[in-house]
Amino acid sequence: MLTNWDAIKKEERGGVEKRLLEGIPASLSPLEEAMAIGKKVAKVGFEWPDLEGVLDKVIEEVGELQAESDPIRVEEEFGDVLFSLVQWARKKGVDPDRALRRQLARFKGRFERVEDDARAHGGWEHRNLEQMEAAWQAAKRKG
Repeated sequence: MLTNWDAIKKEERGGVEKRLLEGIPASLSPLEEAMAIGKKVAKVGFEWPDLEGVLDKVIEEVGELQAESDPIRVEEEFGDVLFSLVQWARKKGVDPDRALRRQLARFKGRFERVEDDARAHGGWEHRNLEQMEAAWQAAKRKG
């Protein structure tokens, strides 16, 4: 059935085969799009053989990011790091959007405790980075 559908669609396009990455919805978030791209290319074998290979790629990309100073190249390398991390998440079975949303919620909760600490000591101007970090670590320990 799927083979017939593919043949019909190919005929509709004048015999031109659809490109693999066509049809990914533009409405996806960038993390969702990276996940969709990874899934599609993996189906044809364009994939790391194991999770360690993906992590090696992440480390390689972070090294390239650290080596850059040109703003355009920094942005490109940062994108490479994010894309590689999404592929690690895909292979590990982690939803990157959900993971980031949960992390943001944890960050906000912990930062509120840092803010409470600053208010208790007269405001931000009365706290230095070391004191804020100590409040952050205390917030982390509380959960």
